[in-house]
Amino acid sequence: PLSATQTLRFTLLITDLKTPCTLCKGSGFEAGYNEYGSLQSRLQKKCSQCLGKGYLLTKLGREIWGLLRPMVQDLVREELQERQAFPKQFRSGS
Repeated sequence: PLSATQTLRFTLLITDLKTPCTLCKGSGFEAGYNEYGSLQSRLQKKCSQCLGKGYLLTKLGREIWGLLRPMVQDLVREELQERQAFPKQFRSGS
């Protein structure tokens, strides 16, 4: 487990990478008005700015994600290839 200091450092790092979406205020949903003026959710339901995530990456977050994205894509690709090569009943831990 992380110590309180490590948790605080990790939390500060996360807040440096992302910020709540200003359009949906971090909810991920964008409220809209129908033609009669009553409040209702839009049919799409996802915020058009953050695409439903509730946050936006900061400049630092975008830069770090740009560096990490190829590695994450490789890991996902390897996992998918492994799942195709070995059906679920033959994989360990399943």
